[in-house]
This record gives sequence, C-alpha cells and structure tokens, in this order.
Amino acid sequence: MRSPWFRAGPTLLLAILLVAPLGRAEDAGSARNPEDASRLERDDARQVELIRGAERAEREARPRDALALYREAAALAPGSRLARRARTRIDWLEARGGKSDGPLIELLRMQRLGPGELTAARLEAFEGKLAGFPPGPVRRAARALVAEAWLNRLDRPARAIPAFERWLEEPGVETAEWELATTELALARARLGNISGSVADLRAAGLGKRAETAFLELELLGRYGRPAALLLIVAFLAAALGSGWRGLGAGALARGLSPPRLALAGWLFAVPLAAARVHRPETWRAMLFIVPASAALLLVASVTGMALGDRARPSRRRLLTALGIAAQLAAVYLALDHTQVLLAILVNYRLH
Repeated sequence: MRSPWFRAGPTLLLAILLVAPLGRAEDAGSARNPEDASRLERDDARQVELIRGAERAEREARPRDALALYREAAALAPGSRLARRARTRIDWLEARGGKSDGPLIELLRMQRLGPGELTAARLEAFEGKLAGFPPGPVRRAARALVAEAWLNRLDRPARAIPAFERWLEEPGVETAEWELATTELALARARLGNISGSVADLRAAGLGKRAETAFLELELLGRYGRPAALLLIVAFLAAALGSGWRGLGAGALARGLSPPRLALAGWLFAVPLAAARVHRPETWRAMLFIVPASAALLLVASVTGMALGDRARPSRRRLLTALGIAAQLAAVYLALDHTQVLLAILVNYRLH
C-alpha cells in the first residue's frame, strides 16, 4: 500500500514546477526595472519634502504657499497616503479661503501661539476683530479658538460663556460644531458652580450620552456621595471601636489577626489584584485603592467580632454587620470615583 506522501508526490512536484517560473519572472521583472524603483523612491522623498514644506508654510501663516505645495505633493503620486493627506489640507484651506487671505492668516497666527504667548490682552484684541471677518468657516473657527482659549488655556469660564454663545449664533454652524460648542458651554457653566443646570441643558439638547454629560453627573453625585461615603466609613470604625474593642485585653486582637486569618485575607485580595493587573490593566489603579481599604475594614470587623464574643446583643451585631458592608461599598465607590473608573463604566453603559 502506498503511503500518503507517495501519493501526494506528483501533486507537490506539479505545484513546484508551476510556482518556480513565476518567482523567476518576478525576480527578472525587478531586475529589469531598477530605474522604476529608483524613481519611486525619489518621488516618495520629494513628496515628503513637499508635505513638510506645506506644513511649515501653514505654521508661518502663508496659506497660498501651503496650498501650492500641497497641490504639487498630491499630483506627484495621487494614490499614495501622503497624497490623501495633502488633499485633506487642500480642502480645508480652500474652504476657508476667499477674496482676501487676511482672516485666515490671522487665524493661523493665533493657532501657532504657545502657552506663554497667548495672553488675555492678545486674545481680547483678536476677539475684537472677529466682527469684521466675513461669515463662514474662518470666522466660526476663530470663534471656536477664542471660546476654547478662554475656557481651557486661560481658565476664564466667565469670559468663555459669551464666546461660546456667539459661536453658536454664527450662520452655517454644522452639527459637529453645534454639539461641541453646546457641550463646552455647559462645562463652562459647570465650572462656575451650576453643575445641575449644565446637566439639564445637555439632556435637553439631546446630548445626554456624551462623556462630558456623564462626567458632570458624577461630579454632581460626588458632591453628596463622597461626604456620605466617608461618613459611613467613620461611623463603622467608631461603632466597631466603641462597641467591641473593650474586650481586646482578653486576646481578641491576637485571635482576630492570627496568621491563618491574615493569610486568608491576603489570598482573597491578592488574587483579584493580580487578575486585574494581567487581564484588565485599566482597573489596576482602582484596585490599588480598593484592596488595601477593603482589607483594613475586614480586619477591623474580624477583631471586633472576636472582641465582642457572645456578649453582644443580636441587634448590635446586625447593626455592626450592616455598617461594615456599607463601609466596604463606600470604600469601593471612593476608589472607583478617585481613579475615574466609575466614569468609564458610566460612559460604556450609556454607549451600549
């Protein structure tokens, strides 16, 4: 009986005979066209040089020079990734061009300013010129720059609010612009203390699923949730120390913190900590807060139980148990809130 390898021999030989000439043909084709390969390399290098020159022209507020360089780069190799990038910038610059390049040049110069160069006086002077800009994408982009600078770069939310409102009043505002301006306007009002009003505005505008809305909702919850959580933890510790730790003289501390108990607590908390580190790195920081806090609260509960023994009334035991569970949940909430994992959970829930 013939082996499978013997039966497959003719097929493999035929495949080798068919493929080998193709490989030789490709090698020969490559060898015959070294000039083509060299020309492609030169074109790629030239295209990169043109793109860099165009970007430099944009930074120097020379839109006409930038357009010319982008067009040359796009024509050099129309199907390349760099050509697509050049055409994107061409569309952006052409949409913002007009009879005069003055407004666009002013905008490009403002966009170049670094943190130390953008001052309130300079921003005010630029904002005062916007009424003279023709309506269109350039003026809207300038309004956006001014509003964002007041809010985030200069931290002046009171000045940012009217700037965002003027941006929203511009003719031809697109949907993406409207959503961004409305959201940033709500954040500016929230910085001045009106968090509940900002959340209501975003929900009324149909922007309740945005991450910024979730952030403001958690900030509103934190106003009451953080103090309440801390109060629960303090109440549990006070009740535990006041109710049960008078019996520590009888060796309750040694029994509550015995090696087997400590080893079990270490195992119960080391396993989820290691699992989070390996499988969910984004929750690692939260676990670093949750694990020590939970371990400490459990050990306090363990020692309290040992100190009380059988002398405590059932009602007191139930109260301490309820306070202990509430304190554990409060510690988890504080950890998730501090590390912003709670925000990520809420955003994912909204999106799905």
